[in-house]
Amino acid sequence: MDQPMDQDGSECTQELSEKKDYGLSLLVPLYKLMRNNCAQAMFKIVLTMFSACKFFSDNEDAPNQLNKDMFEFLKAINNKGTNKQKKKKGKPNEDKELENRSWQIFNYQDNEEILNKISVHSMLAADEEKCKLLKNLDLNFLLNIVTNAILLYPLSENALKSVIQVKDIRNELYHARYNFSRNDFDLNLKRLQNALQEIYSALGIPEDELIKQIEECKEECKKESEEPDLIFKELQKEIHEKYKPPKHYFWPTIKEASDGEDICVESLENYLRDHNSQPTLLCGRRGSGKTSTLQNEAYHLVKKINDQGDKPQFPLVILFEENPQLPLKKENFWENVINSIKNLAPKTNARYGIETLMVVLKMHIKETIFFVNWNLHDIKTQYKETSNGTWLFTYHGYPLKSADWNILIMEPLTEHQAKQLLQSLNPNPRDWEIVNRRFCACTYKNILTTPDMVKIFSEFNNDSLTGTEYELMIKYVEKKMNEGNLSNKTIETVGRLSFYGIKK
Repeated sequence: MDQPMDQDGSECTQELSEKKDYGLSLLVPLYKLMRNNCAQAMFKIVLTMFSACKFFSDNEDAPNQLNKDMFEFLKAINNKGTNKQKKKKGKPNEDKELENRSWQIFNYQDNEEILNKISVHSMLAADEEKCKLLKNLDLNFLLNIVTNAILLYPLSENALKSVIQVKDIRNELYHARYNFSRNDFDLNLKRLQNALQEIYSALGIPEDELIKQIEECKEECKKESEEPDLIFKELQKEIHEKYKPPKHYFWPTIKEASDGEDICVESLENYLRDHNSQPTLLCGRRGSGKTSTLQNEAYHLVKKINDQGDKPQFPLVILFEENPQLPLKKENFWENVINSIKNLAPKTNARYGIETLMVVLKMHIKETIFFVNWNLHDIKTQYKETSNGTWLFTYHGYPLKSADWNILIMEPLTEHQAKQLLQSLNPNPRDWEIVNRRFCACTYKNILTTPDMVKIFSEFNNDSLTGTEYELMIKYVEKKMNEGNLSNKTIETVGRLSFYGIKK
């Protein structure tokens, strides 16, 4: 019982068939029932029975917890549970009251923002108005609170069994490893109905609303993929609206690293479509234009979708720009993907829940292209989830060839490309005339080989000074220093390295 249950449906990317698994659509109405009825029932238990928890009557430390907010309180409860679990490890559980309860409250840190706003006093007073934010907590977290072995919510044996049943069903459905069938749907709906009837009875809630929701659930099941496809369109719309036309556009030279001669990639979209059996790395040093390449490609693919209508090559384009903490671990990869989806589509996530969104994404993953701007540093780690869908990652540096990745290299800008970018940066004819003249007269074009350097040259040459090679390098170093909080010693070191790096 003390194993954490993901609140994200991370298993939903595994064992995909070549075609859409429309059996997955049967999960959506069940998720809806759990998100609404089950979560509402757990909210009611958490709030109305909080003051009757045995922790407050049996624990001498309880008075010290009363002035805390719920985050600090649950943190203390979790720590107590962790310590008790360590002490009891390997010993038989003699207390029947603790049977099937969990010692830890997993994921309490993920809900810090909400929990900080709710006081223990408000909970003890069962003040629904002051505690209404609890309704925004996911079902799994509420279940972990209700079944916690330190708090000990005063549930009857049957009510506790029913809560555990909901917890088990939730875990099974969010980690389904098989093609979900109508029989699976009927079985799980019946199990949920039985568990909820017992919980409603314990809470004194009339069953009329539950019966209505069960019937609606059955009706939605008959519609098969209708609702998931509508959710997909909402997800697509919210994500695609974020991609804006590039301010400064140029097409870089990208080459495929191969055993023979390097091959120029004319169309990134076509290359990724033809090589999607394994993920692709877009490699280059910092400032080489990897980020702008991904942003431009995402925008143009979405524009193409809007222009083509119903039959685009990739109906869903997802660009992840928020960097996770590197090195990226195997076990954290999908968690980072899920968090990125939440950030890209907060409205759709709030409406349907992340579990539903991940099932819908699973149904359409073969038609989804992922641009992942995380600047990886390691190609040894393999992320099994990338075996489905089309994935392009940015990579810092130039890795050795790999059998597990397609390798694309960002080539240095040619003089023509640098000029093209400069013109894009200076649309005013008078500015362009000045900058172009200075560029043509420039004696250090050999270092203007990345978008970063070209942009700095443009900024510098819009000033009153013409700018020397040394002054340009100083400005480059200053720009890099402003990107982070660095000590004087680090600035001196990076400055020296930057000088020799640019000179090289």
